[in-house]
Amino acid sequence: MKLTRPSFTLVEAVITLCLVAALMLFGLHLNQRRSDMTLTHQQWEASFASQWQAVRAKAQASQTKQVVSFGAEAVNFGQQKLNYPKNFHREGVQEVEVLPTGYTAPGTVVLTNGQAQMKIIFSLGGGDYRVVW
Repeated sequence: MKLTRPSFTLVEAVITLCLVAALMLFGLHLNQRRSDMTLTHQQWEASFASQWQAVRAKAQASQTKQVVSFGAEAVNFGQQKLNYPKNFHREGVQEVEVLPTGYTAPGTVVLTNGQAQMKIIFSLGGGDYRVVW
């Protein structure tokens, strides 16, 4: 009497291997897109921080009020313009005044891309801010 054991055939093994490989590639692709988006946000935050500090320094050095304007697609630091991260926009225009002391009144600027919001929250005193995603 011949003993037979149930096992995978070569075709079944190859199909299973292909499905697992496809799922892994799809997962890696999604992870890569997420890290690219985060890097873009980090780069934008770094650029914003640099421009913001430059405006505060200019206000203090020249002892004049500076205005930072948050438009629909970009933020204007006087003559410098910084576009928002990809797909983010703002409804209307909001201006933030930087006084000669570097002080900024408390307030919040909200940017959205339809699914997520980014809030730039200006804290009380000193012109400090934080970005909340």
